[in-house]
Amino acid sequence: MGGDCTQGINPLPSVLGRAGSRPRTTVIGWPSVEHVEPLSLGQRTGRGDLFRPVGRRNRPPVAVGSPKPEYVGHSRRRWSEGIHDRHLCVLNGNRTGEWKMDKNAYFASQTADALERERLTALETVLDPRSTRQLAALGVSSGWSCLDVGAGGGSLTRWLAERVGPTGRVVAVDLDPRFLMSLDLPHVEVRRLDVTRDSLEESRFDLVHCRFLLAHLPEPLAVINRLKSALKVGGWLMIEEPDFRTYAAVDETHPQSVAFTSVVQSVFQRIAEVGLFDPWLGRQARTLLEQAGLSEIGHEGTVQVWQGGEAEAREHELSLPALVRAGVCTAAEAESIAQTLCDPTFRFVGHTVYAAWGRRGA
Repeated sequence: MGGDCTQGINPLPSVLGRAGSRPRTTVIGWPSVEHVEPLSLGQRTGRGDLFRPVGRRNRPPVAVGSPKPEYVGHSRRRWSEGIHDRHLCVLNGNRTGEWKMDKNAYFASQTADALERERLTALETVLDPRSTRQLAALGVSSGWSCLDVGAGGGSLTRWLAERVGPTGRVVAVDLDPRFLMSLDLPHVEVRRLDVTRDSLEESRFDLVHCRFLLAHLPEPLAVINRLKSALKVGGWLMIEEPDFRTYAAVDETHPQSVAFTSVVQSVFQRIAEVGLFDPWLGRQARTLLEQAGLSEIGHEGTVQVWQGGEAEAREHELSLPALVRAGVCTAAEAESIAQTLCDPTFRFVGHTVYAAWGRRGA
């Protein structure tokens, strides 16, 4: 394999350090350390390193990504080279120096900034047109207050900010807000937040939206109920989740088709078995909103045929190293999948994206 295809299957480097002023966007929940480095104290989980702050005297060890909210604003921060998993490790709630892996760790958390940014951009290219169409149909407009949960690369946060205008408000939350730091809009607020346990304002938002988030959480209905509580009466909740059962080659006469479909479905089955995420959750989107007691529920599923090298193929190729690290895909399988996804003569049906929306009643 040559060109970009090779970097999609190689082990990825750690998150790169960076320095500079923060944008004017309000940022809440970013760790209050000048610099962090690997920490040998406590128990290693096997999936992430522990960290301690340096550059400030007499500060006790902390877990990067502690759930305690904190205003950051315009401060300068820098991150040392060699850091990864910075949002995965949390203090175990005691003073004994014990540490544990965050149970809601995101599968791509160890991916280096440049490659994860590219992966998210490819995903936004695939998903944003249908997301914005559905959100516009719900009536998002000037003056709305919106909550974008699991905001990722921030493309929908920017779109929402444009729709609601300066009289509106957008709050973008993510467990790893590293790609939201570039948002420089006075009516956008960025928070580092674990939606499974950190508090949200109640009855505050006209719209709450999440995309490809619930499949990564162990109790999606519980999170939906938390998001529902953040809505004003009459406000809309919209969720979008994938179902990978449709993921398969189109033309069985293509020399890679049979092997591709077999391998990728085996990988998704392993993902489901180990609980890395739920690759089939999308088809439950409508049911989840019904169980949460929302009204005026609507839903749809969309699927597309893609060519090797196009946006969805590239996004999936860039996801392969994380799957290899998680032990649900072998290096040989990743090599085979990546080669096929780079082949412009190959066509495949992508995952089905299920969207569902409903309103909070009185």
